[in-house]
Amino acid sequence: MVPANSRVILVLDALNQLEDREGALDLIWLPQKVPANIRLVLSTLPGRPLNDLRKRGWPTLYIEPLNTDERKRLVSEYLNQYAKELSPARIERIVTVLPTANPLYLCSLLEELRLFGIHERLDERIEHYLAAQNVSELYARILDRWQQDYDRERPRLVGDTLSLLWASRRGLQETELMDLLGRAGEDRLPQAIWSPFYLAAERSLVSRSGLIGFSHEYLRRAVRDRYLPVMGEQAEAHLKLAYYFDKQDLVTRKVEELPWQLSAAESWEPLYKVVADAKFFQAAWRIGRFDVESFWARLEEHSYFAVE
Repeated sequence: MVPANSRVILVLDALNQLEDREGALDLIWLPQKVPANIRLVLSTLPGRPLNDLRKRGWPTLYIEPLNTDERKRLVSEYLNQYAKELSPARIERIVTVLPTANPLYLCSLLEELRLFGIHERLDERIEHYLAAQNVSELYARILDRWQQDYDRERPRLVGDTLSLLWASRRGLQETELMDLLGRAGEDRLPQAIWSPFYLAAERSLVSRSGLIGFSHEYLRRAVRDRYLPVMGEQAEAHLKLAYYFDKQDLVTRKVEELPWQLSAAESWEPLYKVVADAKFFQAAWRIGRFDVESFWARLEEHSYFAVE
């Protein structure tokens, strides 16, 4: 409880990244009235959360793109964190390109330049990234670099890792990823192979309650377009996770992921067998009744299986 004589500022970022379940994106969990001593600062992309806030009549502020001076300051302050800097001419070249008005684009570009180790080719590398017209195109080039650097020891490490994250429901634990990425004859991907790539990609990922996922939708779309462009490949990724969780003990992670993966893959008969199993049904109902109801609804809509 907040004492009545104190003031609290609560910041909730990226409401658009909430999972679309139980009215989360429609903000039914957010009180219509907020106590006078509490201030909420919310951020979201256009979509259902913003629509709800506008219906409430809450004041909104559109964040404008960075102007040139703000971009220059961001370049200097970002690189100063790592005791690095760019020449004034290079900074000028970067900040005069229109896409760098997007903070995500600019920070992603600077992170790549920070890690680039061949000074003589730095101008070439800057031009390479600045040729990207938007964040999605920039991430396509970053994926190229990740593959060149981290697919050597374990072929397709980058694509397989990111495809699994794309297919996951809310993200995957690090141990789950290392299990899934293990090569034939290995129980788990060696830490020496996993850690360098994870550290390189860490700024584009986020850990929520121990589950690793994408920090924003731009990377998610870039991964889908590159590694899973057709529905069959997407279904295969979902089924790979379903097979993995099907072998686990009946714990929360299995209950959360297994039926969801089968539903996403439109694998109706296996989904029916899972949710019709008495022990699984009881565990799933206890953990999330809404999920169980939604899985049955999908079964009845898309197959001949039904609740009896």
